Order: sequence, then C-alpha cells, then structure tokens
Amino acid sequence: MATNADRRKRGKRRRLIFARSWAWVLVPLLVTLSFGYLLYRSCGVSGTVEDSSATEEAAGPLLEGEGEAAGAAPEVEGKGPAFREFKLFFGNSDFNTRIAGCDDVFPVYRAVTGSDDVDDTAVLALRELLKGPNRTEEGQGYYTSLNPGVGLRGLEREGVTAYADFSPELEDGVAGSCRTMAIRAQITETLLQFEEIERVVILVEGNPGSILQP
Repeated sequence: MATNADRRKRGKRRRLIFARSWAWVLVPLLVTLSFGYLLYRSCGVSGTVEDSSATEEAAGPLLEGEGEAAGAAPEVEGKGPAFREFKLFFGNSDFNTRIAGCDDVFPVYRAVTGSDDVDDTAVLALRELLKGPNRTEEGQGYYTSLNPGVGLRGLEREGVTAYADFSPELEDGVAGSCRTMAIRAQITETLLQFEEIERVVILVEGNPGSILQP
C-alpha cells in the first residue's frame, strides 16, 4: 500500500516530466520567433533605404536655388533688394468731381522685380504707366490719357531734373489743352514720387519743344 510520501514523489515526478515536455516545445518556438523577428527587421530597414534611394533617383538632383525660402525676393549684387513698389498715376472718372480737373490724377500701386536704383525704378514705373490700368482698375474708374503704342526711348537725370524721352505716338492725335494737361500730369506725377526727382522735362524723339511742355 502506497504511503503519502510515495504519492508525493510520484506527483513531483509527473510535474517534472510535464515541465520538460513543454520546454522541448517552447524553446524551439521561441528561437524560431526570435529569428523571424530579426529577419523581418533586417528586411524592413533594407527596404526603407532602397525605397529612399529610388525616390531620390526619380526626383533628380536639386537645382541651384531650390530648397531656399519660397517667395524670397532676389537681390541684385550691389543694389540691394530687387523687389520694388511704386505708384502710377491715372485719371479716374469716379474721383474727379471738378469740372475743369483735367490734370487730376490718382495713384495705383505696382510691385515688380528690379533694382532699388532710382533711375532703374523710374524707368520701370514709366513702362508700367504706358501699359495703362489693368482690368480691375478700369472697373474702378481708372483710365489713361496716353495713346496706345507709346514707347519709352530713354530716361536721363541731371541732378534733380529728369528727362523722359518718348516715341512720336505720344503726341498723335493729341488736341486741346485738357488732354495735354492730363498726359503731362500722368507722366510728371509718376516721376515726382521719387525724392531724387524734383523737375520733369518731357521729350518726343529727343525734342524738347514737345506740345506737352508747360
């Protein structure tokens, strides 16, 4: 007849056998899982690097200037910022309430790329003036008295006096003192906005005897 001690020994032996049996199953399983995880990590990292290289190759190398802040104004060496704001002067049927306000002109604003040299900027302003008001400004009542097709032949400055030379189209069909005053006012006020210019002389093909002289 088995005693209590014998039963305890047999129970301990069964538990030991059971534990060893599970060990033979779990250890290979853990090894397999660990190896699979390491293999997955290795493939994942390799695939990421390869994908990155493929993306860079497809995109191509960066061109010079790419990656800089978007919208930054370019600079002209020795002349400072290349982004300029200035005013153009046009007539306006909504603002001009005077009966004889032929020389009443009103400003609109432009922003263009160019140096901050006053003479260069004045040339840009005159060229924009010759284009006339844009569609939005026309809808707001702005108009120009300058003929279409007028060209700027040049602009020279002697001290505070600016000499603006235009093509012959400036005087074509211009009759009456009111139209003359309006054209002169548009050109003169556009140039006088610059502090360095205090007097404006309008030339037509270099001729100072233009009808647009005061």
